[in-house]
Amino acid sequence: MDPVRRNGSSPEQKRTPIYLPRPHDHTRALWRGLQTLLPPPPPRGGDAAERLSPMVIQWLARLTVTGVISHHMQVRPRAVSVAYGSKQSVIDEVFSDALAMNVLLLVEHSALRATVIDASADAEAAVQVLRRLATNLVRAAGGRDTDSGEAERAAERAYAVLDRAFRDWLATLGPDSDPVAERAWWQRQVWRAVDRLGRELVTAAGPAAWVGRPGVDRAGKSVHYSSSQAEAWFRTGLARALPMVAERTQQRQEETV
Repeated sequence: MDPVRRNGSSPEQKRTPIYLPRPHDHTRALWRGLQTLLPPPPPRGGDAAERLSPMVIQWLARLTVTGVISHHMQVRPRAVSVAYGSKQSVIDEVFSDALAMNVLLLVEHSALRATVIDASADAEAAVQVLRRLATNLVRAAGGRDTDSGEAERAAERAYAVLDRAFRDWLATLGPDSDPVAERAWWQRQVWRAVDRLGRELVTAAGPAAWVGRPGVDRAGKSVHYSSSQAEAWFRTGLARALPMVAERTQQRQEETV
């Protein structure tokens, strides 16, 4: 992936930044860390950049801006990661991931690029809400607060569903795409997927979670954990994570009334 800056120890090294390669995290799909792959915004003042994108990415962006290559062209950046074994001396596995995307995503001030980065963040925020739902259902059923297994399994299921959807959507974007409409469409897909998984978690929680139990929330406030309360928090959190869907739903309700 892209090199990240590390300042040296000597005065001269502190003035001249040293960039080291950033390893690709094979546990995260490439689209979830898309912002680190794309060229970063220019640093303010005379500061050195915090990170550098791959030179081939920078070159493609320059060719796009200067009109050498068509704005309709698609590229397929690929990240490779190596998992080392005993004492980092042997290679256990090699992982690879790639994304098909329009060249405009490589351009710094492209509205399409901002939309895709925001869309990736939308998915992350929605999955976090699903994680909290799973955790609250465990609490409602009398489980330990430190038990994160259910939350992680719920997140894995969500990412498995969203992974193909994001890749397919990303490959369709181009110079004729409406950034606002595209992000709204993506938020609707995330809402449907995460909402369905959330309903399944609530249904599977069982009678103990429905009855619930008293507890203390993160703010130190006394609350009663139950599946119905957890679902209410889930709905509120999902609306905050995906505001474009929530606004559209509210607008429809007002029009119906």
